Amino acid sequence: VVAGVLLFMGFAIVQQTIAFRFQDMLGLDGIQTAKIVGVSLMFSAAAALFVQLLVIPRLSVRPFVLLRISMPMMMISFAMMGLGETQWVLILAMCILGLGMGLAGPGFMAGASVAVSSEEQGAVAGVAGSCPPLGFVVGPLLGTYLYSIDGALPYWFAFASYFLLFFFTLKFKDRK
Repeated sequence: VVAGVLLFMGFAIVQQTIAFRFQDMLGLDGIQTAKIVGVSLMFSAAAALFVQLLVIPRLSVRPFVLLRISMPMMMISFAMMGLGETQWVLILAMCILGLGMGLAGPGFMAGASVAVSSEEQGAVAGVAGSCPPLGFVVGPLLGTYLYSIDGALPYWFAFASYFLLFFFTLKFKDRK
């Protein structure tokens, strides 16, 4: 549950604040911001789709390995968002985030499933399914608050959360 909420909270923080980041860093008006954010979100979604359709089926790794691979990728994307000052750096950061989320989402859901017995599958599916909505409730509130303090703060907070999450996932044993 902790892993799932943190995973989706970090993603929600980015989705809620990335338009502000583009607009503030690049000095864009509302129309230009909408265009560039739309493009960056499209690239992020395309990267996630690419990973889920073409990469994961060929990897044949266990679920927690997917999480462990995805966390450093997403930490890199958060650092790029916190430090980035150009359109291309921010778009690349969104692409990397999409790649990471494309690995992490299935890794989290499958990891929850293999972590319990067959009798507990329904319960774990319900609990795991509640993590994205909870992350998407907390993330935007926290992200916009942090952004009001400093424009890079939401991304460094997400970085720190995923850093902790990465080490948290290391304590879980993988089951085939």
